[in-house]
Amino acid sequence: MRQAALQIDAARAQRLQSLAVYGPVGGLDINADTKRTVLSNNRGVAVESGAIVQEGTERSIAARMAFRWELDLFGRAAAAQTAGDAAVDAATAQSVATRLAITTSIADALYQARAAKARLSDAEAILAVYQGLLTDAEARLEAGLGLRADVDRARAMISSQRAAVTHLSFEAENTKRRLLLLIRQHDEDANAFEIKGDTDCHFSVPDALPPDLLSRRPDVRAAEHRMRIQAARLRSADLELLPRIALQPGGSFLFLDAPRRSSSFAMALGGSLTLPLFDRPRLIGAVREQGAFAESAVIDYERAVDNALSEADRALLKLRAELSRAEDLRVSEQLSSDRFYAARRLYAIRVLDFQTLLHSEQAWREARIASTDGKFELARSAVDLVRALGGDWFPVCRSGMTGIP
Repeated sequence: MRQAALQIDAARAQRLQSLAVYGPVGGLDINADTKRTVLSNNRGVAVESGAIVQEGTERSIAARMAFRWELDLFGRAAAAQTAGDAAVDAATAQSVATRLAITTSIADALYQARAAKARLSDAEAILAVYQGLLTDAEARLEAGLGLRADVDRARAMISSQRAAVTHLSFEAENTKRRLLLLIRQHDEDANAFEIKGDTDCHFSVPDALPPDLLSRRPDVRAAEHRMRIQAARLRSADLELLPRIALQPGGSFLFLDAPRRSSSFAMALGGSLTLPLFDRPRLIGAVREQGAFAESAVIDYERAVDNALSEADRALLKLRAELSRAEDLRVSEQLSSDRFYAARRLYAIRVLDFQTLLHSEQAWREARIASTDGKFELARSAVDLVRALGGDWFPVCRSGMTGIP
């Protein structure tokens, strides 16, 4: 953001420089001189080379003021003003695009950190389930109704799941530190920064693309302003074929204090007319070159418009699909959970065997992991839609507040 702000300042300074040439250009020049003459004959007067030289101090002050003021009869200043304003607007739009990119990057990193935390919570919950399965398998083995292989398998599952918990703990810590780096809080204690592993936001999908989409997108606005810049420069190139008329007034003042005090003052008023008689081939070539740049800017603007419409439409369709997918995965996880815990109760009363129980556990575990991934993929799709709509749409949370959660 600091760099974007500096670009805006640079654009404003360039605009000021381009307009300054159409105002008075010049300045005041003042010179002061003091000269002291000392003769060696002690008479105060001497003759050198036929000229009388007197002993004493000579002082002189000369001031001269000259400037040039070009008369803008054909609109050169207006074209420069348009180009400068468009450059400032383009830099401002680029600053908005930078801010939007930073905001969505932070939101995406936040959802990645929450997803990693949720996966860690799921792994810990699965580990607790495996420990319960080990307890049930040992109880059946002591009662003479189970197999030693079931106990060994449960212990192997616990060891494998502990390794998964260790790995996911590292992933959760890594994503949290990456988020802290993005929000410029990497110097703070990471343990004091808590990441929740869930989201309580309900994403409402817009019915259609907003009619003011092109005014929302900062990249489209920046492309439009760049097109205005090239159009203004083309106008300036055309005006270079016309003559330049300038006023050149001035004045001078001279003060002498040797041997007698005297002063003089003079004023002058002049003008200039510049006709590009022999530079026309070069200027015509410059006009054609600038015309090509202007046409290229129009093509870039059309490409930005097409890209904006395509990205927004794709992001909207993706959010709708992810919303439906997340709901289906939630229902699947709920049904698989009910089936697994029912199978576990049947296993506890010795109705099911251990292998059948593991099949139910595997279906529940896969459904839970898929549901967690689907929930956070939905959240990241909402961030993509915010980015595609230019930042003027935000998901609505259940708490009633708006913004990227």
